[in-house]
Amino acid sequence: MSYLVVLKKEKVVIFLALLAVLLIVPFFPNRIISGTIVNASLFIAARYLGLRGIILSCVPSAIAVVSGLLPMYFAPLIPYIMISNAVLMGIVRYIKNYWLGLSLAAILKGSIIFIALRLFGGELAFLPFCYTILFGGAIAYIFLRK
Repeated sequence: MSYLVVLKKEKVVIFLALLAVLLIVPFFPNRIISGTIVNASLFIAARYLGLRGIILSCVPSAIAVVSGLLPMYFAPLIPYIMISNAVLMGIVRYIKNYWLGLSLAAILKGSIIFIALRLFGGELAFLPFCYTILFGGAIAYIFLRK
């Protein structure tokens, strides 16, 4: 078996494992814990799968809406959350300094969500979103260290 076939199989396994996590996590009752796990999964996907894993950035939000976990008045925010997740993955993927990428991703993803909340009259705080991004990045670092 060639190295490329093994590499592709490894990426498929990582993709499926992260997909399983992202399908289950929206059902966790604590948003800080679920947000942290989602963000950790996105960091790991960005590093291992590159932008091919970007489809994973849409899974948690889609599950939350379809299952009724997210109140319907938050539904207009879903595209912004998906975009902010994709931005996070792009930053983490292409900025080689992990901690710089984590910081920029937290600021940009948090800002996108904050602006979207303001556009739709939401009053959710900016900092909890940033905390889940930072916590998720720190947890992902444990898995990404070599």
